[in-house]
Amino acid sequence: CWNYTYQTALWSKYVDGIEHTVGFKFSNGPIRTMLEFGCGSGGFLGEMATRGVVGICTAREISNAAGTESYLPYLRTVAARGLIAMHVSITSHQPFLSNSFDFIHCSWVLAYVPPTPRMYAMVFLEWDRLLTPGGLVVQQGAWYKRKSNAEMVKLYD
Repeated sequence: CWNYTYQTALWSKYVDGIEHTVGFKFSNGPIRTMLEFGCGSGGFLGEMATRGVVGICTAREISNAAGTESYLPYLRTVAARGLIAMHVSITSHQPFLSNSFDFIHCSWVLAYVPPTPRMYAMVFLEWDRLLTPGGLVVQQGAWYKRKSNAEMVKLYD
């Protein structure tokens, strides 16, 4: 079970840090729309919503080795919180118009992109297409490859 009170406090501090870095508050700044890749349970998007930013998040359902049961039902958790969730791949053309978002947030997702210059270029060019002029990208987390989804599941046991 997710501890929303604890998670909200962490995301609030994280967003405060981004605001300090960029030099403006999201609640009255130029960021109005966002797209988040790898939103997990929607904590960051939820925090941004409290600051007046409307967003869409993407996540993947992580299932067991047989693929028969979802251990981490991220999209359902996000939707249950009243947030907009979609399943899209970070390495494909996104189903949004160009210049649709002021802000793109990526949380640990680049660890799952095949580590080749071509794949990274594809992701970054797509982000460039989606961002409004002067848009902001924040990439959170290290770029490393986990051995399996089982390692991720252990983090929540």
